[in-house]
Amino acid sequence: MRDVPSNRELRDLVVGVDQKIPLPNGKYVTAINFDNAATTPVLYPVLKEINRFAPWYSSVHRGGGYKSKVSSDIYEQGRSVVQSFVNSDKERDIVIFTKNTTESINILSFVLSQQKKHQTVVLSTFMEHAANDLPWRTKFKVDYIDVDRFGRLSTSDLEDKLIRYRGSVKLVSVTGASNVTGYLNPIHKIAALAHKYGAKILVDGAQMVPHTSVDMMSYESLEHIDYLVFSAHKMYAPFGAGKRERLTPWV
Repeated sequence: MRDVPSNRELRDLVVGVDQKIPLPNGKYVTAINFDNAATTPVLYPVLKEINRFAPWYSSVHRGGGYKSKVSSDIYEQGRSVVQSFVNSDKERDIVIFTKNTTESINILSFVLSQQKKHQTVVLSTFMEHAANDLPWRTKFKVDYIDVDRFGRLSTSDLEDKLIRYRGSVKLVSVTGASNVTGYLNPIHKIAALAHKYGAKILVDGAQMVPHTSVDMMSYESLEHIDYLVFSAHKMYAPFGAGKRERLTPWV
């Protein structure tokens, strides 16, 4: 049986957890950060790996020197690591590194807006972060899936809207986990409904991927996830890096 680390052992993994900060009265105290959902601190094993690699760091894809080649190789290996982490299809999926989740969604909305024909509807929800709402408003007709009094997504309302729009819905854009309530959406059930009615699904995984295992599933399953976005800076890694999976056009 694997030993479960104690709270003390987990706390000791966090860089800066005992760092004292100044107060207006000039005193210094240990702070408690209540906004780790926005950006997490760095873990010591992550920082150790960054420091180990730092002497080899050089231009990625922009140099012919030895260090540039090493950096480029490690950068590309990172795509494979990410794909394994979320069980995506290494033959058909693409990992794109961006600055953060918000940028990933903005880029995707722009790309998909160049491909749209006639009226295109994007279904969002009333539980979304602004990053997964605003990018769609100026480019598509947007409608919102209802949530119940507990803040849970109504899958029946989702299906009603998919039926009502008669094939015009091309994307269902939904958070994996609410950044307000912590509620985990049934992303695979949502995906199956979207695919049943000819739509694709985008999952904003910024608050989900750091806290639970995610399986994008195979293309042969109606439950597969077409687009998944999340950020490293919410997963105990510094400097910020978002990503996007499955950059495939809709038809």
